[in-house]
Amino acid sequence: MIQLINNLSILLVLYVIIIYLKNLFVNYTLLNKYKIYIDLFNHFAEESFQMIYKDQIISYSVSGFTIQGDELETAKRNYIKLFFEIIGITHEKNLVVFFGKRETLIQNLLMYFQKKVEDDEIMKLLNSKHQKDK
Repeated sequence: MIQLINNLSILLVLYVIIIYLKNLFVNYTLLNKYKIYIDLFNHFAEESFQMIYKDQIISYSVSGFTIQGDELETAKRNYIKLFFEIIGITHEKNLVVFFGKRETLIQNLLMYFQKKVEDDEIMKLLNSKHQKDK
């Protein structure tokens, strides 16, 4: 009986060590691939933004306005949908693992999108030209 308990204890300790080493390896791999994942995210986020910008936002920019309200929400939804369509299932899975969960990836995409909309150079240029004309 004591021998059985000792064997089970050894197996339990080995199991815990294996799980720890596996987690350590996964974290090491993610850290080494950090730049690759960030580059992947940035590339597809920018590609998606440019497509949505040309289709849905540029008309507001040329008018000197910022897209707002329902149009902004529609553009955001279309942006997220397009991102996942062009990135493909394999890259999507990799980015979800990298960010921890899909919702976190989507939140980062929305922050990226919002920053790009706020930094719209066409709108800024038109507004500054309009200010100079006054």
